[in-house]
Amino acid sequence: HSSIGHVDYIRIGLSCGAIEGIQSLITTIFIYAPMTIYAFAIALALRQTRVKCIADLGVLAETNPILAITFSITMFSYSFLIAT
Repeated sequence: HSSIGHVDYIRIGLSCGAIEGIQSLITTIFIYAPMTIYAFAIALALRQTRVKCIADLGVLAETNPILAITFSITMFSYSFLIAT
């Protein structure tokens, strides 16, 4: 559902026809694309650890703190982009 919402934000920026809409479209793309790449890269990195389900993420801060911090920042950035 998140990707559908973000595509709608991009579509709204494109459909308004003003320069501000195009600027917001470009800003959204430059923020959303790296966030998505980071999220999938972290998911792939988690496959190599002992994390097999969501309940195992509670131990991630103890086993791999850098990955836990990166994962937290990426997930908070998704919520921040939606809120703005």
